[in-house]
Amino acid sequence: MPVELDRDGRSRPSGNATRYGRRAGLLLFAVLLAAGGCAGDLQRKPVPIDQMAAAEPPNEPNIRAEGLALSPVLQADLVQSLRDESEDVYCKDEKGEPTYCSLALSGGGGYGAFGAGFLNGWTAAGTRPTFKVVTGISTGALVAPFAFVGPDRDQTLEESFTTVSDKDIYTAKGMLQAMGDESFMDSAPLAALIAKKMDDAFIQEVAKAHAAGRRLMIGTVNMDAQRFVVWNMGAIASSSDPDAPALFRKVVLASASMPGIFPPTYIDVELDGVKYDEMHGDGGVFTQVFFHAFVVDPRKAVETAVEEDGRKRPKGGRVFVIRHDKVEPEPKQIDRSLKPVIGRAIASMVKAMALADLYFIYLEAQEANTQFNYVAIPADFVWGSEQEFDTAEMNRLYQIGYDMARDGHEWETRPPQFDQSPLAGTE
Repeated sequence: MPVELDRDGRSRPSGNATRYGRRAGLLLFAVLLAAGGCAGDLQRKPVPIDQMAAAEPPNEPNIRAEGLALSPVLQADLVQSLRDESEDVYCKDEKGEPTYCSLALSGGGGYGAFGAGFLNGWTAAGTRPTFKVVTGISTGALVAPFAFVGPDRDQTLEESFTTVSDKDIYTAKGMLQAMGDESFMDSAPLAALIAKKMDDAFIQEVAKAHAAGRRLMIGTVNMDAQRFVVWNMGAIASSSDPDAPALFRKVVLASASMPGIFPPTYIDVELDGVKYDEMHGDGGVFTQVFFHAFVVDPRKAVETAVEEDGRKRPKGGRVFVIRHDKVEPEPKQIDRSLKPVIGRAIASMVKAMALADLYFIYLEAQEANTQFNYVAIPADFVWGSEQEFDTAEMNRLYQIGYDMARDGHEWETRPPQFDQSPLAGTE
């Protein structure tokens, strides 16, 4: 049986499960339930299919865009950020010249402790730049707001990934409840943690950084529309709408909620005065990490701003990608059993997606005259627990990331195996 029950009838992973094996067991059981026609009586009011593209959160018409499509709204917002910025936003390139620095944070569950440690070690080294743009997906969405606000929130970032455990993220549902529900786990503890760490005062810090010409973007998947959505979190934080702080936290929760394991997050939207809801989940369903996802054209934005006011601005940038997992293949002999096979398939799919994402960002960066850099969890690291959010293991991984950055870890400037790729000849 892919999922065992504890004494109280709650679902829990079997004792010899791996990180992906546990997810595989839950997802496999979900598939079996769906195939068997098990369904609950959960109600919602989704947007009519032919009108999904027009629905927007109430009083917030200009805060998001669909990935891979240039957004006039977010393009205009990027130009505005260039008008608002001062030279304090600039970092330095390898020659010491002013440039723009961006940070992209991937998914990875408890492995987010690596990025938290790396960022804080970067601060300790005295070389961490101010980021013009920060993006986050899944666990990266939990790191990104603190990374965006800056080193003043390093302690909060450390606490968020070194003092929590599974019970702070989710509670397991009973099997009978899960059979008629939309997820195996209840993410109410995670929602409470987000509300505590990202309170209204913190959201105002995000708004202040937004006003200074910097941008924070978080990705979710609109499961109804089957579209990747990029949210302008600074614009939400800056809104005068009293519901804006709650929307900010909802987007973070949605990005960190793997469908089927955690419940989806329902975003209230409106169309022609009629209220509906959208079902959103983990942006990692579409991509493990993103740079600008083609919703904006950074080079064109700089050209537009310079044409307007004649003020000199950097023409290029540097993007730093923190991958909350290992990138290279991890050979392993797999048992002839359903759960290990599915677990291995999921792990391989995630790894392949992460590799493709690095290639995609690399090509995006070239187009935007931006230097590409990435770091990942060391290949020899082994997670020594069956829990997804094991406090001791996250502390260990936090320290690994911290030491790497503090000691001046050298960034990789090309995706893995890129030199053997036919794309290498196109540079």
